[in-house]
Amino acid sequence: MFNGFSSRKVNSTFELNKIETQAYSLGAVNRISENRFIYKKSDAFYDQEVVFSLNKRESGDLMLNTQYKFNPSILSWIIGICFFPIGFLAFIFAYNAKNDFESFLHSVLFEL
Repeated sequence: MFNGFSSRKVNSTFELNKIETQAYSLGAVNRISENRFIYKKSDAFYDQEVVFSLNKRESGDLMLNTQYKFNPSILSWIIGICFFPIGFLAFIFAYNAKNDFESFLHSVLFEL
């Protein structure tokens, strides 16, 4: 429900392990390949999935791409429907988590 994408040019010697050491709070990591990590975490009110990947453009530039999803959990939907309209305030947890992640992402990428 709350999705985003970020792409940043990095130097040719960049490795995803640099992010892995700083992203321990993102949840359980699932290394798909050397150039792709997926972090998944479930909270009471939202589920998050963050994908970091390295891609090489035709021009030779190395790009760090980040896709992220913060979706309200089934509990948030139940609260939202049963206590309509005030119940949909339960969605604010997923929205705030997305905003916090975007702040984290910009601060981490700024340091790279």
